[in-house]
Amino acid sequence: EEDYKAFTQEERNTIVQAFYLSDKKSERQIADLISFLFLTGCRLGEAFALKFDDLKPDRIIFDESYSSETGILKTTKTDTIRIFKTQRYTKLQNLIKALRTKALPNQEYVFVTLSGKQYNRSKLSALWLGNHKSKKYYDGLVTRLVKEGKISQYLKPSSTRHTFITLQAHAGVDLKLLADSVGNSVDV
Repeated sequence: EEDYKAFTQEERNTIVQAFYLSDKKSERQIADLISFLFLTGCRLGEAFALKFDDLKPDRIIFDESYSSETGILKTTKTDTIRIFKTQRYTKLQNLIKALRTKALPNQEYVFVTLSGKQYNRSKLSALWLGNHKSKKYYDGLVTRLVKEGKISQYLKPSSTRHTFITLQAHAGVDLKLLADSVGNSVDV
């Protein structure tokens, strides 16, 4: 049950805004990735593996996933190529335009760290949850938001997916289309 909890729309907006407005450069740098995760409901590894060639004018093609454990690209979790149509998602279309504008020449992957490397679960978790540096623990941004009472609970980064699915289902999106766009069955 813990793995399927979701943030409210207000909490989602608070989290995204906090990353964009952070005084820490590394948190601002990952803000586009956080926003993308909330706007598409894609799996973390799919976002880490996303290349600019996968971004089409009216769709996103999810055909690979980056395994943080092995450090290799592989097929998606369901071994299928998934098409996410973007026509009705103005915020997502604007984000994609901004990502293209910010990209460095010859940048292959859409989401890269300040040093130009691919993101992975541990890098995301360090900024989301927190991490140890020089024998001291630093809270991640979402952990700080919970402690400040700005969001009601801490949820893992994968909750971006559950939040997207939940908000879309509650908004009345056709469940078959929603399931297809996120790579699940309607039952799941």
